[in-house]
Amino acid sequence: VKRISVYTVMFVSLIALASAVMVVNAEDLVVVINSPESKTYNANDILVNVTVAAYGAIDTVIAEVDSSYNVTLFRLFSTNYYWNLLTLPDGHHVVRIYANDTMGASDSSQSVNFNVDTTPPTVTIRSPMNTTYGYHGVRINVSASDPSAISNVIAQIDGATNVTLTLSGGHYANTATSFNWGQHVIQIFANDSVGNMNYAKTVWFTVVPSLEDFPFPFVT
Repeated sequence: VKRISVYTVMFVSLIALASAVMVVNAEDLVVVINSPESKTYNANDILVNVTVAAYGAIDTVIAEVDSSYNVTLFRLFSTNYYWNLLTLPDGHHVVRIYANDTMGASDSSQSVNFNVDTTPPTVTIRSPMNTTYGYHGVRINVSASDPSAISNVIAQIDGATNVTLTLSGGHYANTATSFNWGQHVIQIFANDSVGNMNYAKTVWFTVVPSLEDFPFPFVT
């Protein structure tokens, strides 16, 4: 009884193992692209990693990049994984895999589309301007754009207070903020959806006393 139980366990284990392994026929060659994925990357170095299985020994695995040049993929030790590292500019890219084995089987049906975006958002401060204001209520208004979606735009006031700007009418703005007399600085932090940030835009301005600070006395 114990011997039958052991054989049964071994048989079930072998079945489970076989179901987890990529099985191919003599005329088949199977390619699975593990990386890159169909998404936007915020790095120029992109890992190409594919799994290739065939009845015969794998001969070559090549990545065609943007229909313009080929890169040979290297086998990772004794596994079915083949890889290489691409350095790509910002923009849209297509990688297609060409694989063949020593028995003549080949496959070129697998490809992946993805984007590379390492550029911070473009930011323009529309308001306030580098000038002097004779009133306290100054509105912050910023233009921000990026090939990827804008995630958030934050205005840091005098290095101390952060204000999240809201998209309205194509610009990012807030309601008027009351500034005390004196010089002020606003720094803009704009983030896109893949993690790129622009924090290089600042503006200095001054608020001086005005009639709202010294209202006319009530005359009887």
